[in-house]
Parts: sequence; structure tokens; C-alpha cells
Amino acid sequence: MLGLAVPGLAAASPAAIDPTDPVVTAALHAVATASPTRAIASTKQVKVTLPASVRIAGVRVGRFAPERAERLVEKAFRKPLTVVVDRRRLRVDPSGLATPYISGAVGKARGAKPGTSIPLVVSGHGAAVGGWAKKVAKRVDREPDTTP
Repeated sequence: MLGLAVPGLAAASPAAIDPTDPVVTAALHAVATASPTRAIASTKQVKVTLPASVRIAGVRVGRFAPERAERLVEKAFRKPLTVVVDRRRLRVDPSGLATPYISGAVGKARGAKPGTSIPLVVSGHGAAVGGWAKKVAKRVDREPDTTP
């Protein structure tokens, strides 16, 4: 006879467990042949990546991990913008004028179909944009030409 202790249950008497019982035999076989590496492998986290060919604000982020996609979009957002006013090329730092909602865009990209283009939502800083526009106006404003 075989003695078996099951946590949470009253101790079974040796007479209560018959190793020739097919149910007991199957249970013992399952426990004896369980692979610890298979059990560990099943608990490992699956690497999450964005669907193929997805873009956020034109930045290719498909098949990247969400954290890497956020860094790529952040890097692209930090690049200076070129604004052309009256044939003058002005470079402006967008990080001082707006705040991007990158994590929201990456969240949408996680559930997007392959090949989808996700827009990047930004919140403009009104006072900063107005201040920048006034500086530009001082540089480019001139009296109108009234000659016929």
C-alpha cells in the first residue's frame, strides 16, 4: 500500500489508497512524468511585439516591442521641425511647443491590423506657440508695398 498526503485534506489511511486502482495509477504517472522544464517554460512571458508594418506618425514600429516603439517615436518627435515663412527656413524644437501622447498611440498600435498607420495625438502649448509666432512675426513683418 502507498501513503499519500494531500494538503488541505484529512490524512488518508494507507488502506484507502490502492496503487492498483487505475485512477491512482494515472495520477501517479502524471506526477512522475511531469517535466519541470515544461512547467517553467509555460510560465515564461511571451515577448509582445506590435503587428507587422504598423506606423505611428510615419515612424515604422511594426514588429518592435512596445517600449522600443515608444523610444523610436519619441526620438522622431524630438527632431526639429522646419517651418518656411516667406522663403525663410526656420527650425523649431517641437518639444517646447507640444506634448505627444506616445503611449496612447502605441496602445492603439498593439491592437491594430498589420499595415495600419496610427496618428500621433499632441497637445499644443498655446502660450509657447503664441510666443514663438510673435518672435517670427517680428523677424518677417514688413510694410506692405503700395506702389502700383
